Order: sequence, then C-alpha cells, then structure tokens
Amino acid sequence: ARSRKVWLDCGGYLIFDQTEALLSIDVNTGKYVGGQDLRTTVLKTNVQAAKEIAYQLRLRNVGGIIIIDFIDMPPEDREIVLAEFAESLAGDKTQSNLLGFTELGLVEMTRRKNRKLLSHILDVRCPLCQGRGRVAADETIALEIAGKIRSLAREEGVEAVLVKCHSAVGAQIIGPDARNLAALERETGKSVYVRGSDDYQRHYYKLVSGRQDQIAPKAQPVEVGERITATISEPCANQAQNGIARLNGFVIHCLKCGPLAGRTVELEIVEVLKTCAVARLAE
Repeated sequence: ARSRKVWLDCGGYLIFDQTEALLSIDVNTGKYVGGQDLRTTVLKTNVQAAKEIAYQLRLRNVGGIIIIDFIDMPPEDREIVLAEFAESLAGDKTQSNLLGFTELGLVEMTRRKNRKLLSHILDVRCPLCQGRGRVAADETIALEIAGKIRSLAREEGVEAVLVKCHSAVGAQIIGPDARNLAALERETGKSVYVRGSDDYQRHYYKLVSGRQDQIAPKAQPVEVGERITATISEPCANQAQNGIARLNGFVIHCLKCGPLAGRTVELEIVEVLKTCAVARLAE
C-alpha cells in the first residue's frame, strides 16, 4: 500500500505517482513477454492491471482525479479493458466516475474523497527532499558550498576556510588534480581546506572560517613524523599496492598498504598536503 511500484502476477507492474492535483498510474509489461503475439501480451497485462488498480484505489483510500496510462492497444481491446475496470470498480463502496479513454489514450476517472490517503497516515514528508522525491546532486551541493566560501572570503579577518562534507561532495570541490580547489583559492585569495567523510549525510556540510593559524591545524590533524593507528579501508584506485586510511575524514595515502585492506596498523606520517597526508608502515 505504501510502495510506488506494484508488481502484477503476470510480471508487469504499476507505477503510482501522487501529486497535490491528481494520482497518475502507469502500466508497464515489465518482465512479462508472453507466449503468443504482442497484442495478446498487452491485453493480458492491461486486464490484470485494471483489476489491480481497482483494488489499490480502495486499499490506498485514493480520492480525487485519477489518470491511468495503460499500455497502448487497439480500440476493440480498450473496450475490453474498460469493461473489466468498470466491473472491478463496481464492488467499491466509495462512489467513482469512470470517464473512459481520452484522445491521448489515457483513462480518466474520479473517486470521492471520504478519508485521508493511507500514505498520509503512514508516512511523513521527507525532510531532505520536502516530498519531491529528489535531492540535490553532489555537484549542486559543491557549487552551493563554493558560493558560501566566496561570501565568507569577503568577511574581515578571514584567511582560511575549512569545509566538512561528504567525501563525494568533497571530491567535487577539489576536482581532478585539485584544479577546482586551486581555482577557488585563486579567486578568493584564501586558503580552502576540505575534509570529506562518508559518515556525513550527502546533504550535510559545515564551514569554519578564521585565521590561517586557527584553521590549518583543524584541517590537517597530523604532522610529519607523527605515528598514528588507523585501519586501511581500501587499496588506492590507481595504485593498488598503496592503501587508503582516514582519520576523522582526513585522507591518508598509505605506501605499500594495499594488501592490508581491512587491517588496523601503525603508520608514520611522511608528508602532509592540503587535502591529504602520506604515510608508511611504522618500523
């Protein structure tokens, strides 16, 4: 009753899209290819869809305008499907009005609103997408962050900015060979540090600004010669002999640690860069 996609016994499926104005239902053949000709396959899927739609309307407490996009079929088959649909609706205690096919081949109907939609009882609006069903792409969030960095850069006393965000968003800010990050620093005249972590939700980010001597230690939590204990999470994508570890979201490239993925080891930091550090196994 809560699913957007409903499978039919024949292997076809229905897609339910509820908006403020109306409910649209799309019928698809899906896995069903039939054992006979295409027309028979389409007719069987549409007939089964008509029965299931009538059931789903009652189950979901749907009211208002309903538009159904059955799989395209010849006029004589439309009459069969429409008759089957009307018969399935006849047992519904809630009054409905089946208007038939439009010139575009869509079925129009209305059903009286007498109770709240079941989805409005069981579900709440998504706090991330506000009910749209879509969220901002990584590139969109990165552009939003870049805009806020430009605004912070104009504030008095700001020498550097630290960005805490999801790793995928951080990768967009940094760009290939750190070109995006370098361009942003040239434009703003400020140092920009990026700390990405998969532990953050995709939409989450936090900006910290201030003097260089305040921000740099927060952005680079290690220094050359320091020994740390970390877990090698995975081999490097382009150098499988090396591994990747993270310290509070800060990336550490571990020399010759690729085969140790999944193991916790002691590392010695040998180089610290703006967006990452390089380490080797401690002797």
